[in-house]
Amino acid sequence: MTSSAPTRAIDPRIRERRTAVLRDQGRRRLRWLLVAVAVCCTAGLIWLGVESPLLSVHSTSVEGARHESTEAVLRAAAIKHGTALMFLDTAAVAARVERLPWVLTASVHKSWPTKVSITVVERTPVAWAARPGAARATAYAIVDATGRVVADVPRVPPGLVQIGGSAGTPAPGARIAGSRLAGVVGTMPALLRAFSAQIVSGPQGVTIRLRPTAPSTEIRLGSLDATRDKLAAAFAVLARLRALHQHVRYIDVAVPSVPVTA
Repeated sequence: MTSSAPTRAIDPRIRERRTAVLRDQGRRRLRWLLVAVAVCCTAGLIWLGVESPLLSVHSTSVEGARHESTEAVLRAAAIKHGTALMFLDTAAVAARVERLPWVLTASVHKSWPTKVSITVVERTPVAWAARPGAARATAYAIVDATGRVVADVPRVPPGLVQIGGSAGTPAPGARIAGSRLAGVVGTMPALLRAFSAQIVSGPQGVTIRLRPTAPSTEIRLGSLDATRDKLAAAFAVLARLRALHQHVRYIDVAVPSVPVTA
């Protein structure tokens, strides 16, 4: 006859405690596993962003550049082939391109996964300044409405107004001393600009000297205050004189509400 040892029953509270301990250990192991997976994924993403050729610059396109060549824009942008697209500083690239004389604004966009596009808006020349003693190829500097020199040219393009009395005309990319005068030209109505030959600043203020075909010899602006109002008044008087086929020696719009002619 055989007999078996009596089985001791486990206290339910002890069983519950063991189960809770095992569950806690499982949760801790799962958390560590998730942390390890996250670290591996992060490392993989960093590698993809920095080292992988799948997310690096392979090509750069340029749009909107007419006076500045595509090659000049690309040199100024200084984006190296293979640069990680994720870490490309588009604002810094745009700032470098905007240092080019003709460039007014530049916008840089990432086209994932491997392309960069640069869109350029160029400046519009409105005036010119002479370079006394310069070689023929650089005898004249053309400037935009901010007074920035955009190029040196051997001949003055039609439709631009001379800025007189500007000393030491700088190289392309810099602003002339008479930049405020260039701003006046930039705000002229089209007809007034077509009649204008030169703008100068003297002891009596700013004067616009007109072409022989204009119905007046000059326009006297006085100070540069309320320039838009003065130009509008001058334009109105010129248009009236032109319609009446009359010619006057000057138009004084120093007080724009009361223009004077003689």
